[in-house]
Amino acid sequence: MPGMPGMPGMPRPQGPQGKEGAKGQTGDRGAKGIMGSKGERGHEGLHGKSGPPGMMGMKGEPGSVGAAGKKGDIGEKGERVDCSFAGPVPQTNWKQCLWKTVDLTDDGKIKECSFTKLQCDSALKVSFQGNTRVNGAGNKCNRWYFNFNNKECSGPMTIEAVVYSKWPSGKPNLLHHRSFEGCCENIPRGKITVELWVGQCDGGYTLGEATTGWNSVSRIMIEEKSIMNHGFPGIPGSNGMPGVPGMPGPQGLQGREGTKGKTGAKGTKGMIGPKGERGREGLHGKSGSPGMMGMKGDPGSVGPVGRKGDKGEKGESVKGSSAGPVPQTNWKQCVWKQHIGTDNGKIKDCSFNKLLSDTALKVSFQGNMRVGSTGVKCNRWYFKFNNKECSGPMTIEAVVYNSMEKYHNLLHHRSFEGYCENIPQGAVRVELWIGSCGSFTLGDAETGWNSVSRIMIEEVSRRQS
Repeated sequence: MPGMPGMPGMPRPQGPQGKEGAKGQTGDRGAKGIMGSKGERGHEGLHGKSGPPGMMGMKGEPGSVGAAGKKGDIGEKGERVDCSFAGPVPQTNWKQCLWKTVDLTDDGKIKECSFTKLQCDSALKVSFQGNTRVNGAGNKCNRWYFNFNNKECSGPMTIEAVVYSKWPSGKPNLLHHRSFEGCCENIPRGKITVELWVGQCDGGYTLGEATTGWNSVSRIMIEEKSIMNHGFPGIPGSNGMPGVPGMPGPQGLQGREGTKGKTGAKGTKGMIGPKGERGREGLHGKSGSPGMMGMKGDPGSVGPVGRKGDKGEKGESVKGSSAGPVPQTNWKQCVWKQHIGTDNGKIKDCSFNKLLSDTALKVSFQGNMRVGSTGVKCNRWYFKFNNKECSGPMTIEAVVYNSMEKYHNLLHHRSFEGYCENIPQGAVRVELWIGSCGSFTLGDAETGWNSVSRIMIEEVSRRQS
């Protein structure tokens, strides 16, 4: 059996320190500490470089217009001068008067249209377009015509359209569109009242029940046209010396100053440029580039037109060329008042001087036309140029066909027109002819009964392509 353990021995002196153990693994990150108090503000740094300029603001609204000043005193009366004969009439001097009402006047004025004629040595071309009718049993006749300041044209002849109807039984109700036109050459400069009238036909015929403008628009058309001799154009004259300005009238009283307009609305603020980098200590950066230019202002008002210069010297005569537009003065009309009973042949011719080679001729006929007889009958009116029909592009013609069991004598105004483009420069004989319509039997034709007839010719620039 073991004995009892002995008494512990006395402790020995401490031994030397052992070597440092290996580094342990990093422990988990601790929770974020509480934020400390804000420190004092540091010194302000220098400004960075300027950013690019912002966009221009919107233009403000214009201020209100000030009140008009008082009208100045009337200037002294100018000296009277004779009528000017210089230059062609501007082609803008035209007018039309329109209406859409039915007029049952048999004998009297239907409508008038005021017009300002600019020159003394010019003509007025007038035309009527609308629905006309002569009603009534038996022989009835009405005449539509133009008056100028309450007088019919005498330069060279009246401008008219006659409608005659002889109906054996009943009352024909023929509401047909018609047109007639012509040029009047002896009308003074100034305000002209162009009037459309209806009344009796020459020869004492009984008035019919007239109707004008039934169920459609009617119009009076007016144009001022220059007149010249039909020779070849001369070289343009040199510009005349400017006229001497007239003495100015006394200055009118100064008008009151208008009220100041309201300031326009402020434009929207431009966009802020990007923040520049913080600059080093030193001088300020250079200024930014200038802003965009402002919007263009409104144009100023047009100044007064200067006085017309004196007429240039007469140009020398030269042969026509194919360059440039045709002067609007190169026109002509041939008028007559003669009853022509030709059924097949030439009715009338009209000579004309064509100035340029690459132009067209516009021709028209205005007059009374009839195809009589019973049964099926047909006649054709047409134009020839130097004894040949137009082929550029096609013929210019009007066909009247009747198929009647009983004889009806319808002497009615008609018109037709067209352009012919392949006619050479120089003298041209424009001819009005009548003949057959293919295989149909010729009727008993009448041209120009009891009224003025006219052939109208005008040289015009070539058509648009």
